[in-house]
Amino acid sequence: MISLPHCEGIVPDYLLPSLLLNKDEVMEAVDMGTMELFGAMPVRAVICAKVNRLVVDLNRGLHQRDVKGLIALTDYHGRPVYRHGMAPAHEEIQARIERYYLPYHRLLEDTLRMEDVAGLIDCHSLNGFGPPEAPDAGRKRKDLVLGNKGDSNGQRRPGAGPLTCPEDIISALASEFCKEGFSVSLNDPYPGGFITTHYGRILREKGKFAVQVEINQDLYIARDRTGCDPQRLSDVRGRIEAALSRLAVLL
Repeated sequence: MISLPHCEGIVPDYLLPSLLLNKDEVMEAVDMGTMELFGAMPVRAVICAKVNRLVVDLNRGLHQRDVKGLIALTDYHGRPVYRHGMAPAHEEIQARIERYYLPYHRLLEDTLRMEDVAGLIDCHSLNGFGPPEAPDAGRKRKDLVLGNKGDSNGQRRPGAGPLTCPEDIISALASEFCKEGFSVSLNDPYPGGFITTHYGRILREKGKFAVQVEINQDLYIARDRTGCDPQRLSDVRGRIEAALSRLAVLL
């Protein structure tokens, strides 16, 4: 199954007056292209976000309350999200959790209980170069970044906890993507967020897996960078589907 926690750009109207970011800056928080690339894949289920990640970040734990946590106070460019004195209070945070966060994760949990679900792929997209607040700021990125909480070979890192996906499976996935002409990095710059980590530990106990996939937007973004190029998007989507189809046969 596929999870798309950052695919949506909608911000409820009642929240707009509190935002310091303009419309274009708000849309920069969206993982552009993930819905178009992964939303129609022939998988058991696709779970999609209903609101922008700045409303509530579905790829964070309920305990993550820092400035880039469950309710982000700054974006990945280091810009304040809210006007002075207008950050959400406790009641508003709880309302967002009840309305958007919990339903998404309940659906994830229900779907992952299905016997014919072999694993979870949590899909994201990233800029071609690391933005200022990213762990790889200013560095050119690979076409695809696969994360299983391991090292650059997909193996367990000391002190990092258990892998969310066995080394042989993530290596096989990387190999299939490479056959389609993609450059691939494992766990660099992102080894996997909350969804991959939390559900991966549960799935591993059942002999299943969770892996995070980050795709480079430079593969399909339009020249004016305002949207996706349809032709390039179609080509990338076909190559991804071919790689995932071959992986499914191997599982």
